[in-house]
Amino acid sequence: EIAIGLVGCERWEFEDLHGETRSIDLTPTIGVRLPSFILHTYTVRAEGSGHLVITNTLFDPDDPRTHDTYSLETFRELQRTERAGR
Repeated sequence: EIAIGLVGCERWEFEDLHGETRSIDLTPTIGVRLPSFILHTYTVRAEGSGHLVITNTLFDPDDPRTHDTYSLETFRELQRTERAGR
């Protein structure tokens, strides 16, 4: 995925499978590439903020095979598995 700030400001938080975290303020001059297995959330910091997300996968809400988003519980399990394999 690629997220591009369109208007306003949003705080984006990222966490990888190793528990490392980062954050950025997404603004109209900032874009970010989101690789696989990165948990990401955002909080609107300015009223009327917005962003555009470009993906490279087809998403059909009626077809679970196309869902590439993990619940927090599933992500935490992936982290446990990754850490156990180290």
